[in-house]
Amino acid sequence: MADGYVNFQKINEGDLLATHNGKQIYSKWNAHIFMPLYQSQGNDGFFVVRQVS
Repeated sequence: MADGYVNFQKINEGDLLATHNGKQIYSKWNAHIFMPLYQSQGNDGFFVVRQVS
């Protein structure tokens, strides 16, 4: 997980979210980031959430 993100922060398409196995992961959406509270320390994870109609 890239540094500086907070739960439910607005993210934009193209934002760098994380690096996994040396590959950079960028957002494909204009949305919000959701980071679960209850995960093992050192195992970063997140979801991208957006409003649907």
